[in-house]
Amino acid sequence: CVVSLDGVGYRLDGTAMVSRSVVASVLGSDRALLESASPATQIERHGSPGSYFLVVSRGSDGNKSVANEFVDLVNAKGGTAEFADVSDYGHNEVNALLGVPDETRLTPVVTDFLRRCLGGVG
Repeated sequence: CVVSLDGVGYRLDGTAMVSRSVVASVLGSDRALLESASPATQIERHGSPGSYFLVVSRGSDGNKSVANEFVDLVNAKGGTAEFADVSDYGHNEVNALLGVPDETRLTPVVTDFLRRCLGGVG
């Protein structure tokens, strides 16, 4: 069960400019390495049977398009992926508000996904 909170790093060799320096500080800038390390590349090469993703996105249409492309790829390669649009939140809010009591936009979606993914545990 994977929950991706407002990320764009599904293809590390094409990651959005705002995140590029973070990726480079960890993995360097070798395009072949970045491509190989990319979640999308791994799913293209190996499929995704048995994987479950909730991809939470917000912001620009470009960010949401990247997230939806990843969801489509996971689903096409045998996994299960869902998209959740929380455009009414900013990036910091997505991280800060998850799990806050009485938060109604993000926490219930993540909680429901995890319950279903883990087979009703908790």
